[in-house]
This record gives sequence, C-alpha cells and structure tokens, in this order.
Amino acid sequence: MGCEINRTEGEGIERMGDIHAVKAVESNVDIVKKVKELIIQVHRTDMQPEELAEDLSNLDSIQTIELVVKLEEAFGVMIDVDELAAENYESVSRIVKLIMDKLEGPK
Repeated sequence: MGCEINRTEGEGIERMGDIHAVKAVESNVDIVKKVKELIIQVHRTDMQPEELAEDLSNLDSIQTIELVVKLEEAFGVMIDVDELAAENYESVSRIVKLIMDKLEGPK
C-alpha cells in the first residue's frame, strides 16, 4: 500500500540543479536590493529601492568612494584600485555585476 516513486537516475540531479538555480536567483535579487539600499544611503535620500533609477551618472567622486567602502563592508569583498573606474559605477547593473564577479571569485 506504499506509494511508488518512478524516477529516472538523472531526475534527482536535475531537481537539485533547479534548487541551486532558484537560490542563485534569490541571492541575485538580494544583492540588487542591498546595492540599491547602499546607493540610497550614499545619496542621503529617503526614496525606496524600487524607485532608484538605473542610471547613476549623478554620483560624484566622493559619493562613489563612500559607496565603494559600503559595498566592501556589506559584501565582504575588496575592490581593487583598477576597479574604481567611473564606468563601473554608472549604473545599478554595473555595480551588481562587479559585486557578483567579486563574490564568485577568480575564474
């Protein structure tokens, strides 16, 4: 009277891969949210993360350095001097990519 489970050998692996993919997406969402929160702190505004524009060309050099310090502290990463180029901080997606690359480690 037990319940029989019909499963192929590879199915379990696929399902585990799906779980890892879901966790990766959740962590990406968390990173985007945290990056936006830090940008808002640097801007010293009370807007919500979902209100933040993608374009960050209005960050000045002092705000960029302050953001770098906050990113390093929040994510436990070290941003190298050669990664301080302005183009790395011109949009939310560029900053998220930088952090994701740092968290993934050397390739």
